[in-house]
Amino acid sequence: MRSGMRYQIYTLNVAKKKYWITPEIWNQINIKRQTKKKVINTKSPRLKNKYQQEYSGIHRNVKTLVRADKRRYKDNYANQAEEAVNKREQGNLYKITKIICRKGKSSPNILVKDKQRNLLTSEIEQEKRWAEHFGEILNRSSPKELPTIPEPSIELEISIEPPTISEIVAAIKTLKNGKAPGSDNLNVELFKTDPILAANTLQPIFHKIWKEVEVPTE
Repeated sequence: MRSGMRYQIYTLNVAKKKYWITPEIWNQINIKRQTKKKVINTKSPRLKNKYQQEYSGIHRNVKTLVRADKRRYKDNYANQAEEAVNKREQGNLYKITKIICRKGKSSPNILVKDKQRNLLTSEIEQEKRWAEHFGEILNRSSPKELPTIPEPSIELEISIEPPTISEIVAAIKTLKNGKAPGSDNLNVELFKTDPILAANTLQPIFHKIWKEVEVPTE
């Protein structure tokens, strides 16, 4: 593989990982890449020295801009995390923490393209494209002919009684660890420490909800 092509692939792979890069910085990266190609492909020592000096200046400028963008990116999420703490939004705080740590599925490093297959690099453009996409999918006219759904031939035996202790215990055991707590600030691990005790504590609450069809405020 030619050295120029290797450098181009390396630059693109590195740039893709730095998802905080703005469109302005992308333009500077493209200029830097083109200048590097001139350095590699030029045979004249005089021109090679000239392009090398240009490349060095552009490279320093890009590094400075990228560091500043990364700092603004992290400061923005830090402010959002602080706001989530003040509002006691544990779930939102957990998501922001995962994004900052670049773990899980919450990473914003998702390629979004417009209808002409052009890559959208700015967050505003990506949000507009998502809104357009779901607007076209969801805002459709009702079908002219409604589907015919036959009556079931066999009645299923489904209990409509409040959940039993064993059912609550089984549900607790299926919960996943490491999840952010809800508005009650109680972690899953707390319930799974003693599922039977937790089930006995929760059953009267579930019975009340089942009977009144309303979640108690306290």
